[in-house]
Amino acid sequence: MIYSAWDVTVNATAGEPYGAIRGSDYIYTNGQPTVDENGYYLKSESGDEVIGNIQPDWKMGIPTTLSWKGITLYALIDIQKGGDIYSVSTKYGQATGLYAETAGTNVLGNPMRDNLVLADGTVLSPHTRDGVPVDQAHATSGGTILPGVKADGSPNDILVNSARWGRAFYYNNSPTARYVFDASYTKLREVSLSYNFPKKWFDKVLLRDLSLSFVGRNLWIISKNVDHFDPEASLGSGNNQGIETGSYPTTRTFGFNLKLGF
Repeated sequence: MIYSAWDVTVNATAGEPYGAIRGSDYIYTNGQPTVDENGYYLKSESGDEVIGNIQPDWKMGIPTTLSWKGITLYALIDIQKGGDIYSVSTKYGQATGLYAETAGTNVLGNPMRDNLVLADGTVLSPHTRDGVPVDQAHATSGGTILPGVKADGSPNDILVNSARWGRAFYYNNSPTARYVFDASYTKLREVSLSYNFPKKWFDKVLLRDLSLSFVGRNLWIISKNVDHFDPEASLGSGNNQGIETGSYPTTRTFGFNLKLGF
């Protein structure tokens, strides 16, 4: 193990690729995450399954420069394909109901955070862990259905409580793998616009060259495969990679550069 936080570790193990992410995994049926009789995810007994790797497939930068009559426009696009990252922010953001996916309406058209209601009108306590199959729920029932299948391979149709901490989006009800994401991204890393003043302007002075540039960096995340954080800003450096632990939002920076040549 070279790095750890909560229920996840990043590892360098002999005979395995460097940077393996380990933790508990889903139990799969026909390649789909499997839920128990109450609609919650089943997870592996071992908390040491390989569930990802921090190493990207490749990285690439694409620079472009256009010049015309002393004006130069430069742009740099950075791309990372592949690599995985574990997100503590997502883990806690979902568990505490901060993120959009924990709200909205369910398959019955009701608020997800409403109480579960049985077909006979019985309202279940917000503390109950019992799920309710859709065909046994009242038309006013709340809750949400976790993506996956039941043990027999049929699509999951069980509404589970999402009204409180400790239920549908709670990390203790979820395998570590639920919070491992693809760290791919495409970014507009830098743009600069420069002007080189004509040399003839300085024939009678000591100045030989004068240029002025306006520069912007980290301007736009063109695409990414995570919803709530910047995968690059969270990767860290050296061995401290692969675990996002509450990173600040990426900051755009703007500046100018004045060059004088004598």
